[in-house]
Amino acid sequence: MPFDLDDLPPLRELILGGPVPFLVAFALLALLGRSRPSLAAGLGLLTGYWILHVELNGALYPGRYPSLAAVRVEHWLFVIPALGALCAYGAGSDRAALRLGLPVSLCLGILVLCFYPKLKGSWSPLETLGWMALWTAAGNLAWHSAQRGAERAGSFPALCLGGAAVGLSSLVIGLSGSRKLAQMSGALAAATLGLCLHTLLEARRAASSAHSAPAEAAAQAGAARGALGPLLAGHLALLVLGVHYNELGLDQALLCLAPWPLAWAGPRPGPRWNSPGTLLHVALALLPTLAALGLALARFTPAEEPEW
Repeated sequence: MPFDLDDLPPLRELILGGPVPFLVAFALLALLGRSRPSLAAGLGLLTGYWILHVELNGALYPGRYPSLAAVRVEHWLFVIPALGALCAYGAGSDRAALRLGLPVSLCLGILVLCFYPKLKGSWSPLETLGWMALWTAAGNLAWHSAQRGAERAGSFPALCLGGAAVGLSSLVIGLSGSRKLAQMSGALAAATLGLCLHTLLEARRAASSAHSAPAEAAAQAGAARGALGPLLAGHLALLVLGVHYNELGLDQALLCLAPWPLAWAGPRPGPRWNSPGTLLHVALALLPTLAALGLALARFTPAEEPEW
């Protein structure tokens, strides 16, 4: 089937899902990042993403639905990134129980919201336990690897990897059958890349001033920690919905989560923003997501109309 411009989302949705999240995230980090980099980055990513989410799904507010069961699962994607931001804030604690327990609780909370229709009826206890264990393990591995990358490599490599991985994943999700989920994933990626550009510009400015470099490095590392929480929470939820409610393969979803452990779980520290190997390091870590994209292209059947 030849490419048709009618297959694209409306221009308003394209703008709200790409340039707007990018600019909103960049602007909020630029305005608030000096004093509260973690808060500014998290707020920038959430605000940029929420703009498209409300355009596609409407706002989720108390009283709109008579019961929890009446809420469509994609509406919880308004709440889930915010839960990720709160988890990232608490996981920065010196207490090991909080650092380890909060990400597990976050993953379980995401899965309960996403799986609620299936937990009410179609799944057996054993099936529920299996899926919960699989996604919780995958989500926690990605979470701890991403946080480690932000601490060791700095914000630019961590956010660059996150934005590229989630952006490629949006293509995988779209080819697998859901334009709406793909657009929401794309909005997360666009906001992350806006933060990434700001951290790069600030890192370059700090490098030219040896006096401000240590303070700027600490601030920008905080930006990555604040952004990665909502980014990973939203990314995990989108992949879960893609697998269990659309046609995204489990192998593709796990490949889309693989860049973070591949990049940052090893024993060697990752490159900082000004290392010659930074882009190569990020590019190699994206190979699993590129493999997922290849699988999506191979499985794509143009004769079928995607679920818009």
